[in-house]
Amino acid sequence: MTLPALKGNHKIYSMLTLLIGASYLTYYYHVVLKTDIIFTHLFYIPIALACIWWKRRGIVVALFLGAMLLVSHALFVSNFSLIHDVFRSLMFVAAAVVVALLSEQVERANILYRTVADSSHTGIYIVQDGKFRYLNRNTARHAGYAAEDMTKMDPLTVVHPDDRKRVEENAYSMLKGKLSTPYEYRIIEKDGQIRYIMETVTPVEYQGERALLDTANILRQTFRESDISARMGGDEFAVLAIDVADMNPEILSDRLEQIIAVHNTKVNRSHRLSMSWGAATYDPADHKSLDHLMSEADELMYLRKKAKLKISQ
Repeated sequence: MTLPALKGNHKIYSMLTLLIGASYLTYYYHVVLKTDIIFTHLFYIPIALACIWWKRRGIVVALFLGAMLLVSHALFVSNFSLIHDVFRSLMFVAAAVVVALLSEQVERANILYRTVADSSHTGIYIVQDGKFRYLNRNTARHAGYAAEDMTKMDPLTVVHPDDRKRVEENAYSMLKGKLSTPYEYRIIEKDGQIRYIMETVTPVEYQGERALLDTANILRQTFRESDISARMGGDEFAVLAIDVADMNPEILSDRLEQIIAVHNTKVNRSHRLSMSWGAATYDPADHKSLDHLMSEADELMYLRKKAKLKISQ
């Protein structure tokens, strides 16, 4: 059985489990408790998932749950007013239609992006964790490689050795908003020819929602409830650890590395989660501002990221 087929079956089995759970809830409240108390808010879980997975076809799940609710009401709790369950059933369908239409719009946007990117005369690529995760045909053509071969390469491989440090610094500055104009550098094509190119860099989320959720969960496991963690934008997080003046920051770093390693061995993802971080300690006698501390931590994070890239080369 192919991987797509396994994924499709997984969705079907998950949906059947949720529908069985919804049926049991309806039976328990209508037959056992003899009440029409509100319990149907849980029905929105299978409805939303069905419409995300199967778009408009997923509306069938909402129709099924609505019909089941009305039939059960008529058979077992007919002494209560039916109007409330009719309204809930209509809300199921309305929510399903909205989610399905939004899911279709997202899918069309992704298809449009792929079409535009692949037909663009400009090279477009996405680098994540030191690897090409996506590149259009012109990116590969400019470098003289097959796109499949480039996904197995370190992106800096094609950059001229004398320009690599400058490219890293310019890309970092552009991602931070410190540089807005395109920068030029040399690449070495597969046949050894040198080509000059202009580049701009912008942060994007690629398979990002899942990675962001994983990151948030890992930070929650690493730090205490009293510590404050927040997403700063893009894929960057900041953590304010309270009352750790006597703790070596390396202890927290080691704990974070261990939890990431455990996550990557246990969780089945198409990507491995990787983080780079920096830590700055507030000294009451020094009176450094929060912005200054953030800048210190940011620079240390950048150095750690550069060290990781060197090791992976």
